[in-house]
Amino acid sequence: MYLSPSFFDEYTIISTDKNILEIKSLTSNTTIKIDYFLCKKGDSNRDCKQLSSTFADSSEKTFTTQYGTTFYKLSEVSSWFFANQDLFGYFINNVPEQEVTKLSSYLILPSSEYIKTMIQPKVSTLCKAGNIVMNEVKKTTLFIDQGKPAVTFAGTWEK
Repeated sequence: MYLSPSFFDEYTIISTDKNILEIKSLTSNTTIKIDYFLCKKGDSNRDCKQLSSTFADSSEKTFTTQYGTTFYKLSEVSSWFFANQDLFGYFINNVPEQEVTKLSSYLILPSSEYIKTMIQPKVSTLCKAGNIVMNEVKKTTLFIDQGKPAVTFAGTWEK
């Protein structure tokens, strides 16, 4: 997860303990804990694709951010779930809905959609090797490398 540049105009980070990001709203004084985990296919508690599918069918409410991340309000509890594909899953518990909605606009989760719209157009300035530049992306792969999101680009290069 990345934080937009304007995040710190509204929030401060209190703690980044293992698998928990704790932040505080500067305007409402609300403390928010975001519990996160590495997705694991086949694990009923950590299979993000399956969790997203389950929550899509049973959630009380959903909304999608400008970067394509869908937030699911779990029924009958004050918890929200969101994920960036099969990389990481996130839960926010016991936080008012308006605060979750506001916070969501500051969270950037690497996803295929984010890579396509925000990173890929800049590939010619990002992917250089001496005087050779990647000029066209034919394939992108988003994956976890040493516990962090990473992306590879395959494409054509020119001098």
